[in-house]
Amino acid sequence: MPGVFHWIYQQFTVIQSAPIFLLVILLATVLFVAVMAGLHQLSPQAKKWLTIVCTFLAGSYFLLEYFLPTQMNAKGQAENLLTPTIEGVTTFVTFIFIWTIFLGLISLTIVHGRRLVKQHPGWHNSLAFFIAFFAMVIAGVLS
Repeated sequence: MPGVFHWIYQQFTVIQSAPIFLLVILLATVLFVAVMAGLHQLSPQAKKWLTIVCTFLAGSYFLLEYFLPTQMNAKGQAENLLTPTIEGVTTFVTFIFIWTIFLGLISLTIVHGRRLVKQHPGWHNSLAFFIAFFAMVIAGVLS
């Protein structure tokens, strides 16, 4: 089992070479698009359960990392079986979070943009969405 965790840790270490970094970004983007295309083909019920399972597994990892018994390592720090992988997994979860926010913003922009352009009932709420969104972006950039 430690071999698996070592392999996971290696996958999420910093890449120093620019060409390799760009290749990894390109491959990750292609993989992301392929996964999203595959997920798009699932039924709503399957999407719901996949979301529940992934959320449960991610939460379980962090819960186990916190509660598993620790031992002192050579540097005098307490660590358990999952501690060497926590930085990489946290980085991965952060990237997933960023992509989720990005996709959510695209979805909100499409939905509210259509409603605003076609003047559907409640279009003024969509206008309020865009005003609030741009106000938050401006406030975030200026602060």
